[in-house]
Amino acid sequence: MDITALLTTAVQAGASDLHLKSGNFPTMRLHGALRPLVERFGD
Repeated sequence: MDITALLTTAVQAGASDLHLKSGNFPTMRLHGALRPLVERFGD
């Protein structure tokens, strides 16, 4: 998983923050809701 790709995705989506936790999918906050990035970065 590439941090640059994660950050780029979050910025392009207009996310206010990006949550990274070991064992979980990266999650970004969009319009107050947490959205996991399963589709793009899932295994």
